Amino acid sequence: DAASIRAGRALQAGIAALGEGSHLLMLVSGGSSALAEVPQDGLGLDELMNSTNALLASGATIAAMNMHRTARSQIKGGKLLAAFKGARADSTRVRETLQRIAGERWQNEAFWFGHGTVQPGPHLVEYMPIGSHHTWWGLLFVKGLVGFVALLVPLAWQTLLSLVDSARSPRGYLPLSISMTLVLLSFGENIEIEAYMLWPALVILGRHAAELRSCRALPCASTSEMTTRDTTIAQRFGV
Repeated sequence: DAASIRAGRALQAGIAALGEGSHLLMLVSGGSSALAEVPQDGLGLDELMNSTNALLASGATIAAMNMHRTARSQIKGGKLLAAFKGARADSTRVRETLQRIAGERWQNEAFWFGHGTVQPGPHLVEYMPIGSHHTWWGLLFVKGLVGFVALLVPLAWQTLLSLVDSARSPRGYLPLSISMTLVLLSFGENIEIEAYMLWPALVILGRHAAELRSCRALPCASTSEMTTRDTTIAQRFGV
């Protein structure tokens, strides 16, 4: 509504007021982007609301909705942050330095089996542990090339299984979503360290792989076959 437009323009004004060398702290929660909006020039609020409502009524996916909103917005899809001209985020600098140190020490000190554990970083990275802020660089530093391959192969294989199964049956949709989430998350976080939170997802992937294996030994009915069979049985019993 109109309040969302006012909130969006206030965000734009606040970003524009930050000069070179400023630091920007952003607290982001799920769904908060729906509370602020600045439509593209020439796009009115009524037109934006009507097109969004039409998409909602059509049953469009959240991905389609986000693409629709981003294309019509001046602030969504990273556009608001792109307007920030101040200093580079300190967290980004620290992460990139940690990754560089981890890569250099992995290559020079422990190529095959790694260092065995994370190690304290220097003052340059605020003493953050080396090997803790990136899945792949962390694996190389802590467990070497062997540990890197030990995660890469099963993750790539499970993603491929989910991709193929999702093309054949809706059964693969959830495993594919989980696999892609883990792949994307691995480039920004250390999913090995976060396994204590991700274990339910790993259990689902394991059950999916086990089901696919059982279907090789005893072919499973496809979704369409199961629907036809269930309909036939229901008709036979007058349900």
